Amino acid sequence: MNELNIEKLNEILIHQSKLASLGEMIANIAHQWRQPIAELNAILMNIKTANRFSDLSSEKLEQKLDDAEDLLVYMSNTIEDFRNFFSIDKKKDYFSLQNCINKTLNILKSSFKQHHIEVFVDEFEDINIYGYANEFSTVLLNLLANAKDVAIERKIKRAKISIKIFNSNNIKKISIIDNCGGVKVEPIEKIFEPYYTTKPSNIGTGIGLYICKNIIKNRFSSEIDVKNLKNGAKFTISLKNCF
Repeated sequence: MNELNIEKLNEILIHQSKLASLGEMIANIAHQWRQPIAELNAILMNIKTANRFSDLSSEKLEQKLDDAEDLLVYMSNTIEDFRNFFSIDKKKDYFSLQNCINKTLNILKSSFKQHHIEVFVDEFEDINIYGYANEFSTVLLNLLANAKDVAIERKIKRAKISIKIFNSNNIKKISIIDNCGGVKVEPIEKIFEPYYTTKPSNIGTGIGLYICKNIIKNRFSSEIDVKNLKNGAKFTISLKNCF
């Protein structure tokens, strides 16, 4: 298989991975919109009631309209984050690691909140990475969603996910660590093989972690590995020569 065909296959697999998570994405949008819709309804009811009792001053109306506009901007930004996630990067460019992490967490935050999963991000000095921003977001989303799924499946109480960014021998490392019991696969590297999954067939496709390894290796010329800690798993992306 020549290099062009491999590149095309990679794009198809990445798109397949995104489609596999489409249902969860739609559920997350619905969940994230539920609260602002309720708040918008309350604002409209407040305006209607104030007007009925001749208590709607121009200042009060302006304030309520500003509040409504803020909510609509939030809802619009939510859609934009999801739209960007499903768009295809046409060329390499510099992107902020901090923004990439924030946007990925924004996509999943309602699901984390629903299942009482805490997420911690260590403070770090932001860096610009040269590459494909959406594909890197796909990697982060797969790793975070996998940790969430394991926490739910194993009914982990006080589930926690930590994101740590640090330097090691001039290599920037991003680690995602959970307390969900670790990867129960031997050898552990098998988890990155295509179509291998520990999830039920109606939930897991077996391509998520394979896609992660493929993107990091072939699109960023870097590495990703996994190891078990005392209470959970630690996935580490080691970025080289992409700054």
